[in-house]
Amino acid sequence: MTNEEICAYVKVAAKNTGITSENVERLLDEMTYLMDLYTGSEIITKMHKIAGGENHEA
Repeated sequence: MTNEEICAYVKVAAKNTGITSENVERLLDEMTYLMDLYTGSEIITKMHKIAGGENHEA
C-alpha cells in the first residue's frame, strides 16, 4: 500500500467518524513523517512497545 493510499483511508475514516479536519491533517503529517523515518517492521515494533506500556514516546 502506498503512502497516498494510506492517507486516503485515514481521511475517509476520519470523515466517517467525525474527526476534525485539523486533527486529520496533523495526523497525516505525523504519519507521513513516520513512514519516511521507519521501516514497516520498525514501526510495528514501536507500536507493540507503546501498546505494552514500554515506551510512551512515539
